[in-house]
Amino acid sequence: MKKIALIPNEKRDIDFKMTRSLVSFIVSRGCRVIIDEIYREKIGEYHGVDYAEGQELFKIADEGFVLGGDGSILRASRNAAICGLPLLGINLGHLGYIAELEISELSLLDRVIEGDYVIEYRMMLDVQLIRNGNCIQSLSPSLNDAVISNGPVPRLLSTDLYCNGKIAGNYRSDGLIIATPTGSTAYSMSAGGPILDPSLECLCVTPISSHSLTARPIIFNGECVIELKNMICPDNDVYLTSDGKDTVKAEKSDIIRISRSKYRTGLIRLKNRDFLTVLHNKMV
Repeated sequence: MKKIALIPNEKRDIDFKMTRSLVSFIVSRGCRVIIDEIYREKIGEYHGVDYAEGQELFKIADEGFVLGGDGSILRASRNAAICGLPLLGINLGHLGYIAELEISELSLLDRVIEGDYVIEYRMMLDVQLIRNGNCIQSLSPSLNDAVISNGPVPRLLSTDLYCNGKIAGNYRSDGLIIATPTGSTAYSMSAGGPILDPSLECLCVTPISSHSLTARPIIFNGECVIELKNMICPDNDVYLTSDGKDTVKAEKSDIIRISRSKYRTGLIRLKNRDFLTVLHNKMV
């Protein structure tokens, strides 16, 4: 019997009406549904529904259905990638670059249950905060990006960028974004970075509000190891953020090391459409 991990979105589906509808649909197809234990009281007991805690949810399922927008998929991607669980995004948000289905296309779920789909794999990042030669914090794997920024009051942040141990530039800006091709349509794009085909294996470094007319985004080969050093921001703190959700404070002497992860996010694809078609439809 196939097991489907269902990841609700209580911000987009406040009364869990859509979640319960999906539960009924999946169970009616002879599958079992697995939902995080934290939702037991809000969703209730249903025939064919099991509850599991934390990462266990991703370990025992065959596929994962994620309700929400791209942010919801980002939140699920880390555990899903580590456990090798492919994800299907059902868009309840706005743009939804990563999500495969709109809420009006749920009839296509039968194909997922029947195994009639392909898996598109997306590159992820290993993001490490190094202090005194030791990794004190790992924000890995990350599907979209790693960002260094300052706060709470905007100040000029100076950062040295290294690639494979060689200096690649010095940035005076409000911060830096190191994005995967998937993340190129997120914060990096808003900061003026290029849009990259998600099938590529590369890293894109984009400055945020650069104070130099010559500072431009740089695209590095996916085999490169990027390091950020000498992060100086007078009278302000420097923060490292991964996929817009995990944040840690960095010290001046710290090193932020970013490279391609051994893990990849698997996205379930049902439609015969390419990246350019999706981009055009979402940008119009």
